[in-house]
Amino acid sequence: MNLKKYALSIDLGGTSVRIGVVNTSGALLLKKTCPTDADLGAGQIIENIYKLADDVIVKYPDYETVGMGSPGCIDSKQGKVLFATDNLPGWRGTELKKILEVKFRKPVYVQNDVNMMTFAESRIGSGKGYNDFICLTLGTGVGGGIIVNGVLYEGNQYYAGEMGHITINFSGPYCNCGGQGCLEAYIGTKALVSRVEAVLLKKEPTVMNDLIQRNNGMITPHLICQAAEMGDKAAMNILMDMGLYLGIGLGNIINAFSPQRIAIGGGIAQSWKWFYPSMMEAVHRQVLFGNERNTSIVAAGLGPDAGLIGAGLYALEQEEKYEK
Repeated sequence: MNLKKYALSIDLGGTSVRIGVVNTSGALLLKKTCPTDADLGAGQIIENIYKLADDVIVKYPDYETVGMGSPGCIDSKQGKVLFATDNLPGWRGTELKKILEVKFRKPVYVQNDVNMMTFAESRIGSGKGYNDFICLTLGTGVGGGIIVNGVLYEGNQYYAGEMGHITINFSGPYCNCGGQGCLEAYIGTKALVSRVEAVLLKKEPTVMNDLIQRNNGMITPHLICQAAEMGDKAAMNILMDMGLYLGIGLGNIINAFSPQRIAIGGGIAQSWKWFYPSMMEAVHRQVLFGNERNTSIVAAGLGPDAGLIGAGLYALEQEEKYEK
């Protein structure tokens, strides 16, 4: 393994763009961040990527390749955005590979952002050593990535991994996707915020009220976790209920894929100790034939840089295959 080889790595989010330099061991040698400016359209996003990349390239000019993780459904062969949500207006149809190869004059590899997080976890994180591995990220949405026989599984037309849209209650609440009773509609950020708002309307005693006021009226998953750590029963109940619904979804995933390991990441995963017991109780009820004993469920290990690291590692691995 040549540690002197490294990739320019791009991780696009709805609010920020992060660009880094990653070597073949997965070390993040440099990281810079700027706003996405998504409301200004795809052209401005690309311009922001260029400006940030120029700052990075000055320090690491001899990069071998470029890897990028982007939200949405990504045709990884063409490096094209097939679908993107409304928080990235005009992003759908963007031919990232073609555009970025003109700029950087290096091979460019583009993937879904959660796939890149999953790839990093599988190579150097909580999934290392497991050939059949699944990673979930809990945030505004609920995303997933799948490793089968050590290879990233993208499915037909690149739509595999939409774990947040497993239906757990056909007559449940409506989801952002237009469906009903999706896992995301129960454990995504919007669902958790709605639960807090319901508590506040009932005027139940809760420290969340004070925390929200200090946070300029904003309700966040971090705030719920903070309240639970302070002993707030309402916050604990919200997280325990979240664990129940997550466990139902995980049970379905285990029944379908029987992976060796599942890792859970994202901001809300910091409340692990509050939702883990109810999650595992639901998994035990849901999984067939005691198969849950064959799947370990753990917290993701690489933190918020996983997607950035994964994009670089993925590009370097693809280049290595090409060279062979």
